[in-house]
Amino acid sequence: MSRLVVYTNSFKVERITENKKYHQYDVSFEPEIRQAGRRIEIFERLQNHTEPTLFTPKVIYDGDAIAYSGRILAFGQSHTFEVDMSDRGTSKRRFAVTLKRVDASVIDFNDLRQFLDGRLKQQTPKVIVAINLLQLIVRQGPNLKYPNNIKSFFTKDAGRVTLGGGLEAWKGFYQSVRPTHNQLLVNVDVTCGVLYQEGRLIDVALALLGQSHGYSLALRI
Repeated sequence: MSRLVVYTNSFKVERITENKKYHQYDVSFEPEIRQAGRRIEIFERLQNHTEPTLFTPKVIYDGDAIAYSGRILAFGQSHTFEVDMSDRGTSKRRFAVTLKRVDASVIDFNDLRQFLDGRLKQQTPKVIVAINLLQLIVRQGPNLKYPNNIKSFFTKDAGRVTLGGGLEAWKGFYQSVRPTHNQLLVNVDVTCGVLYQEGRLIDVALALLGQSHGYSLALRI
């Protein structure tokens, strides 16, 4: 029987720090924000500009209502931060972001290691949470650098196609952490997303309306 070499779109996770612990925090916004991208933008401002010392090293935010920190944050059980977004030109300029520590939710990778080794026969809630946390860690960097829909990120360097009407299709990548026998893999799949084309606002608006002259916009106002 001859051997076959099979290539897959997966990469092995070389090391998991078993004694590393993460603490869970509930995250809420006032006023409430429905767009995940906007929540991520405000939380990024909180970490990097509003309270950079407190959030060094950075915590991991899921884009919704949970953040994970590799240490207990110095403010104690709960704290509300005021984040100034006035330079972004939005109608609402300031947001209150509240972080509240969840005492019972300390996440480590011990159960996950036991599951990979076969000492646990099924995925426990702790195993599932650990895998979800690793998903967030893997996606955090690309999602801060590239346009994304939380689960996938898109880059024009991977290829893009003009669709017309001021829109473009960008190639992107979806990353997911998958447990296998005695190891973890990061699976990478190709995906696609539709974005507004780059350029001056007036040019994009003209393309969207199928017009070629600026006076067409004036006639529509």
